[in-house]
Amino acid sequence: MRQVDNQRVRESYPSDLLGLVADVPEWLTEKFYHSGTDVALVFGCGPSLEDMGKDFWNAAERYLSCGVNGFPILTPVVEACFVSDIWLAIDAVRDLDKGDNYVGVRTVWEACKAGEKPLRLMASANRSSTVTDLYIDHRTDWSLDRGFCKYGRSSVQAATHWIINEFRPAKIALFGLDYNGPGRAGGLAGNSSHQPGKKLEKVFGELYESAKESGTELINCSPGTGLDAIPAGNWKEVFEL
Repeated sequence: MRQVDNQRVRESYPSDLLGLVADVPEWLTEKFYHSGTDVALVFGCGPSLEDMGKDFWNAAERYLSCGVNGFPILTPVVEACFVSDIWLAIDAVRDLDKGDNYVGVRTVWEACKAGEKPLRLMASANRSSTVTDLYIDHRTDWSLDRGFCKYGRSSVQAATHWIINEFRPAKIALFGLDYNGPGRAGGLAGNSSHQPGKKLEKVFGELYESAKESGTELINCSPGTGLDAIPAGNWKEVFEL
Protein backbone atom coordinates (compact mmCIF):
# COMPACT_ATOMS: atom_id res chain seq x y z
CA MET A 1 0.00 0.00 0.00
CA ARG A 2 1.21 3.51 -0.74
CA GLN A 3 2.41 5.00 2.49
CA VAL A 4 0.79 8.09 3.96
CA ASP A 5 3.19 10.64 5.44
CA ASN A 6 1.91 11.34 8.94
CA GLN A 7 4.60 13.89 9.80
CA ARG A 8 3.30 16.87 7.83
CA VAL A 9 -0.19 16.59 9.32
CA ARG A 10 1.08 18.04 12.60
CA GLU A 11 2.12 21.18 10.74
CA SER A 12 -0.86 21.71 8.43
CA TYR A 13 -4.17 20.34 9.69
CA PRO A 14 -6.36 21.87 12.40
CA SER A 15 -5.34 20.66 15.83
CA ASP A 16 -8.78 19.26 16.59
CA LEU A 17 -8.49 16.89 13.61
CA LEU A 18 -5.13 15.39 14.49
CA GLY A 19 -6.84 12.25 15.75
CA LEU A 20 -8.75 11.82 12.49
CA VAL A 21 -6.61 12.86 9.55
CA ALA A 22 -3.21 12.17 8.11
CA ASP A 23 -1.63 14.46 5.55
CA VAL A 24 -1.77 14.04 1.80
CA PRO A 25 1.01 11.68 0.73
CA GLU A 26 3.84 13.00 -1.40
CA TRP A 27 3.11 10.71 -4.36
CA LEU A 28 -0.36 12.22 -4.72
CA THR A 29 0.88 15.79 -4.64
CA GLU A 30 3.69 15.01 -7.06
CA LYS A 31 1.38 13.38 -9.60
CA PHE A 32 -0.89 16.40 -9.71
CA TYR A 33 1.77 19.07 -9.91
CA HIS A 34 3.92 17.14 -12.36
CA SER A 35 1.05 16.28 -14.70
CA GLY A 36 1.41 19.55 -16.59
CA THR A 37 -2.24 20.46 -16.08
CA ASP A 38 -4.48 22.13 -13.55
CA VAL A 39 -7.30 19.65 -14.16
CA ALA A 40 -8.54 17.08 -11.63
CA LEU A 41 -11.27 14.45 -12.12
CA VAL A 42 -14.09 13.32 -9.83
CA PHE A 43 -16.10 10.21 -10.68
CA GLY A 44 -19.61 9.45 -9.49
CA CYS A 45 -21.30 6.11 -10.18
CA GLY A 46 -23.71 7.02 -12.99
CA PRO A 47 -24.25 4.52 -15.83
CA SER A 48 -22.99 7.06 -18.38
CA LEU A 49 -19.53 5.79 -17.45
CA GLU A 50 -20.37 2.84 -19.69
CA ASP A 51 -20.29 5.26 -22.64
CA MET A 52 -16.69 6.26 -22.01
CA GLY A 53 -14.40 4.31 -24.34
CA LYS A 54 -10.84 3.06 -24.07
CA ASP A 55 -9.38 6.36 -25.27
CA PHE A 56 -11.07 8.15 -22.40
CA TRP A 57 -9.81 5.82 -19.69
CA ASN A 58 -6.29 5.91 -21.09
CA ALA A 59 -6.33 9.71 -21.13
CA ALA A 60 -7.87 9.93 -17.64
CA GLU A 61 -4.90 8.10 -16.13
CA ARG A 62 -2.78 11.20 -16.63
CA TYR A 63 -4.86 13.30 -14.25
CA LEU A 64 -5.36 13.36 -10.52
CA SER A 65 -8.63 11.48 -9.99
CA CYS A 66 -11.06 10.52 -7.25
CA GLY A 67 -13.78 7.86 -7.48
CA VAL A 68 -16.55 7.72 -4.90
CA ASN A 69 -18.36 4.91 -3.09
CA GLY A 70 -18.89 1.92 -5.43
CA PHE A 71 -16.83 3.35 -8.30
CA PRO A 72 -14.07 0.70 -8.09
CA ILE A 73 -16.46 -2.18 -8.86
CA LEU A 74 -18.41 -0.63 -11.74
CA THR A 75 -18.13 -2.80 -14.85
CA PRO A 76 -16.62 -0.15 -17.18
CA VAL A 77 -14.05 0.76 -14.53
CA VAL A 78 -13.00 -2.84 -13.95
CA GLU A 79 -12.87 -3.62 -17.67
CA ALA A 80 -10.69 -0.58 -18.30
CA CYS A 81 -8.35 -1.60 -15.44
CA PHE A 82 -8.68 1.97 -14.20
CA VAL A 83 -7.58 2.73 -10.65
CA SER A 84 -8.30 6.23 -9.36
CA ASP A 85 -5.68 7.95 -7.21
CA ILE A 86 -8.23 8.55 -4.45
CA TRP A 87 -11.29 6.63 -3.31
CA LEU A 88 -13.73 8.51 -1.09
CA ALA A 89 -16.47 6.61 0.71
CA ILE A 90 -19.07 8.55 2.66
CA ASP A 91 -21.09 5.58 3.90
CA ALA A 92 -19.23 3.50 6.43
CA VAL A 93 -20.57 0.26 4.91
CA ARG A 94 -18.36 0.83 1.90
CA ASP A 95 -15.33 -0.28 3.87
CA LEU A 96 -16.57 -1.98 7.02
CA ASP A 97 -14.93 -5.21 8.09
CA LYS A 98 -18.13 -7.15 7.46
CA GLY A 99 -18.36 -9.83 4.83
CA ASP A 100 -21.84 -8.88 3.65
CA ASN A 101 -21.03 -5.23 2.83
CA TYR A 102 -19.59 -4.39 -0.58
CA VAL A 103 -17.21 -7.33 -0.70
CA GLY A 104 -16.43 -6.43 -4.30
CA VAL A 105 -14.98 -3.05 -3.37
CA ARG A 106 -12.52 -4.51 -0.90
CA THR A 107 -11.65 -7.35 -3.27
CA VAL A 108 -10.80 -4.96 -6.09
CA TRP A 109 -8.80 -2.70 -3.78
CA GLU A 110 -6.84 -5.54 -2.24
CA ALA A 111 -6.06 -7.00 -5.67
CA CYS A 112 -4.26 -3.83 -6.78
CA LYS A 113 -0.50 -3.79 -6.68
CA ALA A 114 0.94 -2.05 -3.65
CA GLY A 115 2.00 1.02 -5.60
CA GLU A 116 -1.31 1.32 -7.43
CA LYS A 117 -3.85 1.21 -4.62
CA PRO A 118 -5.86 4.42 -4.29
CA LEU A 119 -5.65 6.50 -1.18
CA ARG A 120 -8.77 5.62 0.80
CA LEU A 121 -10.60 8.64 2.19
CA MET A 122 -13.43 8.28 4.65
CA ALA A 123 -15.50 11.30 5.61
CA SER A 124 -16.66 11.38 9.20
CA ALA A 125 -20.27 11.47 8.04
CA ASN A 126 -21.86 8.11 8.91
CA ARG A 127 -18.49 6.76 10.00
CA SER A 128 -18.20 3.86 12.40
CA SER A 129 -15.57 1.11 12.55
CA THR A 130 -13.70 1.24 9.27
CA VAL A 131 -10.32 0.89 7.61
CA THR A 132 -9.00 3.99 5.86
CA ASP A 133 -5.79 5.83 5.05
CA LEU A 134 -7.03 9.37 5.60
CA TYR A 135 -9.98 10.73 7.53
CA ILE A 136 -11.62 14.02 6.60
CA ASP A 137 -14.24 15.83 8.62
CA HIS A 138 -17.44 17.23 7.13
CA ARG A 139 -19.32 20.45 7.56
CA THR A 140 -22.51 21.89 6.12
CA ASP A 141 -20.99 25.16 4.88
CA TRP A 142 -18.31 25.82 2.29
CA SER A 143 -14.85 26.42 3.71
CA LEU A 144 -11.26 26.41 2.52
CA ASP A 145 -10.00 24.92 5.78
CA ARG A 146 -7.82 21.88 5.23
CA GLY A 147 -9.15 18.63 6.58
CA PHE A 148 -12.78 19.57 5.95
CA CYS A 149 -15.26 18.98 3.16
CA LYS A 150 -18.83 20.12 2.52
CA TYR A 151 -21.11 17.12 2.67
CA GLY A 152 -24.60 17.73 1.29
CA ARG A 153 -25.64 14.07 1.18
CA SER A 154 -23.34 13.66 -1.81
CA SER A 155 -19.94 12.00 -1.88
CA VAL A 156 -19.22 13.80 -5.16
CA GLN A 157 -19.67 17.14 -3.41
CA ALA A 158 -17.40 16.04 -0.57
CA ALA A 159 -14.69 14.80 -2.95
CA THR A 160 -14.85 17.98 -5.01
CA HIS A 161 -14.57 20.21 -1.96
CA TRP A 162 -11.67 18.21 -0.52
CA ILE A 163 -9.70 18.31 -3.77
CA ILE A 164 -10.18 22.08 -4.04
CA ASN A 165 -8.93 22.52 -0.49
CA GLU A 166 -5.87 20.36 -1.05
CA PHE A 167 -4.82 21.21 -4.61
CA ARG A 168 -6.60 24.37 -5.79
CA PRO A 169 -7.05 23.09 -9.37
CA ALA A 170 -8.20 25.47 -12.10
CA LYS A 171 -10.79 22.92 -13.26
CA ILE A 172 -12.48 19.80 -11.96
CA ALA A 173 -14.16 17.61 -14.56
CA LEU A 174 -17.06 15.55 -13.19
CA PHE A 175 -18.09 12.18 -14.62
CA GLY A 176 -20.90 9.77 -13.79
CA LEU A 177 -23.22 12.55 -12.60
CA ASP A 178 -26.25 11.33 -14.56
CA TYR A 179 -29.22 12.12 -12.31
CA ASN A 180 -31.83 10.90 -14.78
CA GLY A 181 -35.12 9.41 -13.61
CA PRO A 182 -35.79 7.28 -10.51
CA GLY A 183 -32.66 6.31 -8.64
CA ARG A 184 -30.98 9.24 -10.29
CA ALA A 185 -27.51 8.39 -9.05
CA GLY A 186 -27.64 5.09 -10.96
CA GLY A 187 -24.59 2.89 -11.33
CA LEU A 188 -25.15 0.34 -8.57
CA ALA A 189 -28.22 -1.67 -7.71
CA GLY A 190 -30.24 0.26 -5.14
CA ASN A 191 -28.05 3.34 -5.50
CA SER A 192 -30.57 6.19 -5.51
CA SER A 193 -30.08 9.92 -5.06
CA HIS A 194 -30.81 11.55 -1.71
CA GLN A 195 -31.29 14.87 -3.52
CA PRO A 196 -34.14 14.54 -6.00
CA GLY A 197 -35.45 17.34 -8.19
CA LYS A 198 -35.14 20.96 -7.10
CA LYS A 199 -33.02 20.16 -4.05
CA LEU A 200 -30.49 18.40 -6.27
CA GLU A 201 -30.18 21.42 -8.52
CA LYS A 202 -29.95 23.75 -5.52
CA VAL A 203 -27.12 21.97 -3.73
CA PHE A 204 -25.08 21.43 -6.88
CA GLY A 205 -25.68 25.04 -7.84
CA GLU A 206 -24.27 26.09 -4.48
CA LEU A 207 -21.31 23.77 -5.04
CA TYR A 208 -20.64 25.30 -8.44
CA GLU A 209 -20.77 28.89 -7.19
CA SER A 210 -18.64 28.17 -4.11
CA ALA A 211 -16.01 26.40 -6.21
CA LYS A 212 -15.99 29.30 -8.69
CA GLU A 213 -15.47 31.82 -5.89
CA SER A 214 -12.56 29.68 -4.72
CA GLY A 215 -10.94 29.78 -8.15
CA THR A 216 -12.01 26.38 -9.50
CA GLU A 217 -14.30 25.85 -12.48
CA LEU A 218 -16.55 22.77 -12.34
CA ILE A 219 -17.50 21.07 -15.61
CA ASN A 220 -19.98 18.19 -15.86
CA CYS A 221 -18.65 15.87 -18.55
CA SER A 222 -21.29 13.15 -18.00
CA PRO A 223 -22.94 12.28 -21.37
CA GLY A 224 -26.69 12.86 -21.29
CA THR A 225 -26.67 14.28 -17.77
CA GLY A 226 -29.95 15.43 -16.23
CA LEU A 227 -28.16 17.90 -13.95
CA ASP A 228 -28.45 21.54 -15.05
CA ALA A 229 -26.71 23.27 -12.15
CA ILE A 230 -23.18 22.61 -13.42
CA PRO A 231 -22.28 23.56 -17.02
CA ALA A 232 -21.84 20.58 -19.33
CA GLY A 233 -18.67 20.02 -21.31
CA ASN A 234 -16.87 17.53 -23.52
CA TRP A 235 -14.02 15.65 -21.89
CA LYS A 236 -11.80 15.94 -24.97
CA GLU A 237 -12.00 19.71 -24.81
CA VAL A 238 -11.27 19.70 -21.07
CA PHE A 239 -8.32 17.36 -21.64
CA GLU A 240 -7.27 19.53 -24.63
CA LEU A 241 -7.13 16.54 -26.97
